[in-house]
Amino acid sequence: MSDQIGTLTVYSTRGGNGKTITSVMLATAAAKRNLKTVIIDADLEAPSLMHLLKPVRDGPTWVDFLEENVSDIRELPRECNIPNLDIIYSPLPKVGKNFLGWKTKDWWQQSLKRSMIAEEELHDIGYDLVVIDNQSGTSLNSVNNMVLADTSVMVIRPATYGVGAAENFIGEMYRVLRDLKPRQDYYMWNQVHVPTDDHESLILENFLNRWDESMKLHGLLYGGKINFSTKLNLGLLGETPNMMDFFEETRKPIDSLLDKLLQAKGIETS
Repeated sequence: MSDQIGTLTVYSTRGGNGKTITSVMLATAAAKRNLKTVIIDADLEAPSLMHLLKPVRDGPTWVDFLEENVSDIRELPRECNIPNLDIIYSPLPKVGKNFLGWKTKDWWQQSLKRSMIAEEELHDIGYDLVVIDNQSGTSLNSVNNMVLADTSVMVIRPATYGVGAAENFIGEMYRVLRDLKPRQDYYMWNQVHVPTDDHESLILENFLNRWDESMKLHGLLYGGKINFSTKLNLGLLGETPNMMDFFEETRKPIDSLLDKLLQAKGIETS
C-alpha cells in the first residue's frame, strides 16, 4: 500500500489563530516519520515561511509557477534544515498598484488550474504529503486551496469572537466543498489556556464542549487540542527561530492528528 497521504490545507477563519505554525509542525511530524513532505506557502498576501524556515538557496516561487514563469515543478521545492521536508516559498507582495489592486478574478481562475497541475506533479515526483499553508478568511485564494486539497484542518483559538465568526459560514462552505469531491475536514483547537483551578476548568470544558458539538453538526472531525506554550510564543519573537527547538511543545497533539490523517488513508501508523 502506498504511503501517499495526499494534499492537505491548513486554514483559519481569521489571522492569529496559529495556522502557519500548525502547518509547519504537521509537516515536520510527517517528515520525522520519513514521509517525503513539501509545504507550500500559499498565503500570498502575508507569506511567512521565509521567516520561519530559512531557504538554503534562492529559487523560483509558487507565484512564478501560477503565472507560468516556471513550467517544471521540480524547480520550486527547496530544502530546509529539517530532513525529508522541502518548502515552496511565495514572495512578499509588492507595495503599490499591484498590492492595492491585488489580482483579478481571471488570475485566480488560472491559478486554480495551475495549482491542480502542481499538486498532481508534486505527488508524481515522489512527495507523500503536500501541505498547503492557506490564506486566512474568505478569499478566492483561500477557497482555491480548499478546493485543491482532499483534507483540511481548520485551526481555531478558543475565543467566542473567533469561533462565533467561523460558524456563520463554515457550514455552507464545507457542504459545497464536499459536493465537489470526497474529502476529510478536521478542526484543531490551538493555544488553549491551561486552567489553574476547578472553576477555570469548568468554564473551558463548557466552552469547548459547546463548540465541539457545533463543529460536529457541520461535519468537521475533531483533530485535537494544542495548549498554550510560553516557550513557543516567546521563541517566535526571535529573528531566526529554529522550529525544531519548539516541536516538542506541540508534538503530542500534532502526532495524534497525523495518526488520524494516516488512518483515514488506510496507512498503518507507527
